Amino acid sequence: MLSAVAFLIGELFLLPSGKLGLLGAFLALLSAVIAFFSFGLTASVAVLGAGVALGLGALFYGLKAKTWERLSLKQTLQGKFNDEHLLSVSLLNVGEKGKAQSALRPMGNAIFHQQVYEVSPLGEWVDAGSEVEIVRIEKTKIFVKKVDKKDKIIFEK
Repeated sequence: MLSAVAFLIGELFLLPSGKLGLLGAFLALLSAVIAFFSFGLTASVAVLGAGVALGLGALFYGLKAKTWERLSLKQTLQGKFNDEHLLSVSLLNVGEKGKAQSALRPMGNAIFHQQVYEVSPLGEWVDAGSEVEIVRIEKTKIFVKKVDKKDKIIFEK
């Protein structure tokens, strides 16, 4: 029963995906059934009651005590990546080509003039190492597209 309560509390506070909750409910039912067949109806009801009491007690403690203040993040983000590069972003122009440093899914980093910028692809995602071209710049937000080989050939002629 303790394992069932632990899984149910884990479902509420740690990993709300449904899997831990289902496992916890299954373990609670299993412990009640085992208690019923081993010790009878009274023991089964006592086990179920103890599980409910433990679960509610842990839930009350977790919500009311300052437990989560000790675990929570106290710092906040003050800016975005390109904010500190505002001047250098203004030096970029539409049509310039660079290289995707990371996968752009849906955002990532690209290198233009040996400087790393946070960029967003227009349309399809871009793999790391691909050549990209700036399509649009809005304040500090840079939109790029992957340079296709056929586009590259057309531009080179």
